[in-house]
Amino acid sequence: MLRIARVDDVLDVHETVAAARTFARVAREDDPCLVDLQAKLATRPVIAQALGMLVERYRLADTDVAHAVLRTASQKSNVRMADLARALLDLPRPGTARPWLTGTLRPGQPPVVFPLRHQGLPAPRRVLDDALLASILVAEADAGAAQTLLRTRLRLVAHHGLPQEFLTHLSHGDGPETTCASAARQLHRVVVPDVGDSPALNHTPTQEALLASGIHAVQSTPVRAPEDGRCLAVLSTHHHFSGHTPTAQETAALDRVADDTARWLEWRERDALLGAAERVLRAGLRAPRPARPGGLSGGDPVGCGGRCPGRSAHAVPVAERSSPVVALRDVHHLTTTSRHSAKNRRFDPVLHGAAAA
Repeated sequence: MLRIARVDDVLDVHETVAAARTFARVAREDDPCLVDLQAKLATRPVIAQALGMLVERYRLADTDVAHAVLRTASQKSNVRMADLARALLDLPRPGTARPWLTGTLRPGQPPVVFPLRHQGLPAPRRVLDDALLASILVAEADAGAAQTLLRTRLRLVAHHGLPQEFLTHLSHGDGPETTCASAARQLHRVVVPDVGDSPALNHTPTQEALLASGIHAVQSTPVRAPEDGRCLAVLSTHHHFSGHTPTAQETAALDRVADDTARWLEWRERDALLGAAERVLRAGLRAPRPARPGGLSGGDPVGCGGRCPGRSAHAVPVAERSSPVVALRDVHHLTTTSRHSAKNRRFDPVLHGAAAA
């Protein structure tokens, strides 16, 4: 069942279809409200399909229970619900092994060429901070900034050596003329050897902010996902003197840092989704199920392998009840049980005494 959301200040009412089409043509494609609405409409069928799968797999009462399970796992794992829904649809069906996702399905943390200052599993922003420090060292730069790409906008997550005025500009004024935005859009490195004499920056707020901060040369390297090539983040380095262009050795080192960072970020993104899928599995097994006639609980959830709470040790999944092997096993179990029961009755002292009397 699709849930219909009412989005304030986004849906407009027009007198005619022609007026609505005119409004759609003149609306800006990069409007955050429209982009958000389009993303929600595109993900609704995926979420609805995942909800139906959860109801069938875990014998849940309805899609409301499935939606609560999916939403809770999404929030606790800090992943988008639509991404979690896609992962659940793509992952293999849970088996009897616990945990569910191990080995090749959930590989370990990949190595990186630069040192990580935090032990264990660091947050993505900390890894980007370490990658930025490595980029500044490789390029022999004076300052730098790391930004992540969220849909169509860059968000500042780490910086070193930059004044507060320029940080404010990066946080609120990342226009299309900035080197970081150009690198994210064009998916290749952007180098500006002289900020004061750059055709792309002339007479722009970015040029004024860079020169006011004492920055005269800058380069921005996109961090691209190895699988699909999309931009995950941007690493930028800044110099206080003009005329600096990365050498071939510096370029190769910057690319290695960006590649390892992209590989780690993509792994962390998938690992978070797999962790959320494990949460869905545990929550689905614990979720209440509709009552059957006679006051019994609903059917056993598929994939629990006979180890669900409250399930008999000899219960057989519905999908296995027609199996000849299972039938023979059940016949052997019933025959053995009957034999032991007869033996117990034959040598029961109470019954034996009563018969003798």
